Amino acid sequence: MAINFQNVADKVTDQGVKILVPGDPGVGKTVLASTTNEPTLLIDAEAGTMSIRNAKHIKVFSVTSDEPLAQIFPVLEYLRSNNDQKFKWVVIDSISELAEMVLTQEKTNFKNGMKAYGEMADKMIPFCKAFRDLEGMNVVMTAKLKDEKDPEAGTIEHRASAPGKQLSAQLPYLFDLVLPLRIIKNPDGETERWLMCEGDQGWIAKDRSGKLDKWEEPNLAAIRDKVVGKPTNTKPAVVKAA
Repeated sequence: MAINFQNVADKVTDQGVKILVPGDPGVGKTVLASTTNEPTLLIDAEAGTMSIRNAKHIKVFSVTSDEPLAQIFPVLEYLRSNNDQKFKWVVIDSISELAEMVLTQEKTNFKNGMKAYGEMADKMIPFCKAFRDLEGMNVVMTAKLKDEKDPEAGTIEHRASAPGKQLSAQLPYLFDLVLPLRIIKNPDGETERWLMCEGDQGWIAKDRSGKLDKWEEPNLAAIRDKVVGKPTNTKPAVVKAA
């Protein structure tokens, strides 16, 4: 059996970038999908695509609360087997909402609440990994943001939100890039939107590539090109709240 070894740089380029983007409501997470500038599939669990209605490079697959994962798995198989590279990007908006749908479903199957949460996590973690591991595609999952207080330390941790402790704790470990989308005031007092690429003061963020600045413009195409080392002439898009 032939064994194939790849250069690390080639492996990253072949795999695409895998990004988790937590953010508050209205910060512009859905609009971020319009900055890919390439054919993009948006898996919509929030019924909130009005803000990207003019993005002609985006196709939408809408998910309802009735057996949500069963609806998406044929899409996953299509992406795995599709060799014509119809889509360069896959955006799931949001993984938090999708997990809540699955939890609601599991609560109808199990009277024990802890069992329902466990079953939800047991389904959602492999689901996230399956999309993350799509080769040749850039995968982005948006997430709600939660502020979690540590009563002993008296500090607040800002992290991606998901129902149950197990899934919430695992999400940041599943991605190479965890980039909270934040609204920041500039020196003139005007609000701007930035992707945070380095954690501090309780914010969970990370950049395994080491290629990003602490703050980056909210432009997915530019982020991808910077991570894989491609030159980009992409003008940073302005991400506005819906």
